[in-house]
Amino acid sequence: MIDAPPLTGEIAITLAIGLGALALFIWNRIRIDVVTLLVMVAVILTGVVSPQEGISGFANEATITVAAMFVLSAGLVRTGGVEVLGKWMKRMAGESEFRLLAVSLAIVIPVSAFINNTPV
Repeated sequence: MIDAPPLTGEIAITLAIGLGALALFIWNRIRIDVVTLLVMVAVILTGVVSPQEGISGFANEATITVAAMFVLSAGLVRTGGVEVLGKWMKRMAGESEFRLLAVSLAIVIPVSAFINNTPV
């Protein structure tokens, strides 16, 4: 049988913050990005992690890449680029799910060469 580690103050705080974040995600009254930043601030202010550890993820190249992808995708949605691409894909694929998959792969495969090793 595996012995569980004792419930320390840091574990209790982290668990409380995590459960609070989960409740806020389910409640969906506060935007997910705001909740996530609140979690980061909470673990820093409670001393669970140091400020350097808390913000170190922003220096990660993958984090910056994912953030840039969110900005680009929001721009494509607002300018209608996604709608244009969707209509083009539907026109190319017709009613065939297989052709839609082929069209999607024809777009995704070349793009993945530039966005490799990015956790999404």
